[in-house]
Amino acid sequence: MSSQGKPPPPFAGELGRRLRAVRTTQGMSLRQVEDASGGLHKAVLVAAWERGDRRISVVQLVELLRFYGVPVTGLLTAGGLLPDGMPDAGRRLGLDAAEAVL
Repeated sequence: MSSQGKPPPPFAGELGRRLRAVRTTQGMSLRQVEDASGGLHKAVLVAAWERGDRRISVVQLVELLRFYGVPVTGLLTAGGLLPDGMPDAGRRLGLDAAEAVL
């Protein structure tokens, strides 16, 4: 159960592992993320997202990935977290997350 009272979605663990991999590949600690983002991304919150213990909103995900310089579609479609056709479906709805990040 997440701290928000709802169970995390089934993909939360995998998303968290991917977020942690992005951060560690960039050689950043959780504290460094908080400091470098000017406090926008709190270390305790990023840690909870990485563990899959707390839900991350689309806005929070886009902001965090923008900070890391990583496209949303690359993070979510690699390895099947979302179906490959998902970004195109989102674009038809005017939800182009890939352009919002880079």
